[in-house]
Amino acid sequence: MQQSDATEEPFDERDIMGAAATVHGAATEMTTATIISFIVAMLLFPDVMEKAQAEVDRVVGFSRFPTSEDRESLPHLEATLKEVYRWSPVVALGT
Repeated sequence: MQQSDATEEPFDERDIMGAAATVHGAATEMTTATIISFIVAMLLFPDVMEKAQAEVDRVVGFSRFPTSEDRESLPHLEATLKEVYRWSPVVALGT
């Protein structure tokens, strides 16, 4: 009868690296899918894109990118992003 080694880890380094890579890959795919959905929506609805771009230009200007502090000042862009999430969800409902 073999005795188990009490100091043995339940997962080795390769298991942990594989799990981390899987999580990273899934997050990357979801981000890419969301960005592609946003681009498709903006191509299909150029009037919405023009309004969102005008709002960003008005609030942020041309010298910097929007930050999280700008969210309250960008209601049209916020609504557009929420609509993209609703219109083309990355994860199927019910999972």
